[in-house]
Amino acid sequence: MKRIKAIIVSDNKSFRTNACRNAFTLVELLVVIAIMGILVALLLPAVNAARESGRQTTCRNNFHQLSMACLSYQNTYKLLPPACNFTNNAEGKLTESNQRANWIILILPFIGQENLFNEINGMLKQSGVNVENNTVKSKFDDNVTMKSCRETEIPSLLCPSDGNNRTKYESYTGEGGFTGARCNYGANMGPWGAQELYKYWSDNLKHGVMGPGKTMKTDEIRDGASNTIMLAELRSGIIAIDCRGTWALGGAGPSAIACCGYNGDSKGPNAKGNNADDIIGCTQVQGQIDSNELLLKGMACYNSANNSQATSRSCHAGGVFTAFCDGSVHWITDNISVGTDANHLGTWDKLLLPCDGFSLDSADF
Repeated sequence: MKRIKAIIVSDNKSFRTNACRNAFTLVELLVVIAIMGILVALLLPAVNAARESGRQTTCRNNFHQLSMACLSYQNTYKLLPPACNFTNNAEGKLTESNQRANWIILILPFIGQENLFNEINGMLKQSGVNVENNTVKSKFDDNVTMKSCRETEIPSLLCPSDGNNRTKYESYTGEGGFTGARCNYGANMGPWGAQELYKYWSDNLKHGVMGPGKTMKTDEIRDGASNTIMLAELRSGIIAIDCRGTWALGGAGPSAIACCGYNGDSKGPNAKGNNADDIIGCTQVQGQIDSNELLLKGMACYNSANNSQATSRSCHAGGVFTAFCDGSVHWITDNISVGTDANHLGTWDKLLLPCDGFSLDSADF
C-alpha cells in the first residue's frame, strides 16, 4: 500500500514538473512578443509599398483613359478640348464669374459618363445653352438637379493615393451655392498665367496645349505629341473650401495647371514655398488653416484669389504622373530641371510647351 502511494506521489510530481517545463515563462513570452513586433515592423513597409504600387497602377490607368478620351474628343471636334471656356471681357481675362465648360465636362461622353453629360446638356438646353457649343456656365444653375450633377463622384477622376478627394468642394463665398466632387487630373495650360493666356496664345513660349478658350490639335504640336504634356496630376484641396481638384470647375487649380515652370513661383512638380499656388479663395483657405500647416502638407498657396497659377501635385512620393499628347503616361520626378526665364528653359518647361522648338531627349524625363 505504501509502495502504491509512493508511486502515485512520484507520478504527480513528475506530471507537475513536466507541466511546468511545457509552459511559457514570462521572459519567454516577452521574447516572443518582441520577435513578432520586429517581424510586423519589417513586413509593414513592404505591405504599404505593395498597396501604393497598386494605387499607382490605378492612377496610371486613369490617366490613360482620360488621355484617350481627349484624343477621341479631337477626332470628333477636330481640336483637343479647351482647359475651360469663358466669356470674354474688356481685359480678356479669366475670372471666377465668367468661366464656362471645362475639358472634363466636354469629355464626359468619352469616359462612360454619357448619362451625366446628357443630363447636364439637356437641362441647359432648356435655358438656351449647349455644352457642345461651349456655352455652359461652370457654376451652372443653382438647382437641386444640377447640384447633384456637379457632386457626382467619377471614379476615373480620382487618384486612390489622395486621401482628400472624397471631401466635396464648397464655395467659400456661398455665391450660387457652388459645390462639387473632386478630381486629381488637370489640363496643361502652360507656363504662363491662366488669366493672360487668352491674349498671348500665339506666343509659343507661353501656352500649353489646352488653354482658357483656346486649344490646338496634336498635328500642330511642333515638338511632337510624344514630348508634350497634355494632362498632369493634381491634389485635391485639403479642406472643403480649397477648390484645388474640382472636376466641374475650370481654371488653374481645380482642373488645370498654369503659370508653373520658368514663369511661375510654383516652379516644378510638388513645388514648395509660400507662393506655390494662386487659387480662388486662397485667402479664405489660409484663414481656416495655418499657412505653416499648408506648407508642411505641401499645399502652400499665395495670399490672393486670381486662380491663375497652380502647379502639378500628387500624393505619390517623389513625383507626379502625367499623360502626354500621344496618349502615353509618364512619371515626372520632383527633381526635373526648371528654367529661370524664356531664354533658359528646363526640361519641365519644354514638356509643357508644345511649340518651343527646343530639342528634348526622352532620357530627360
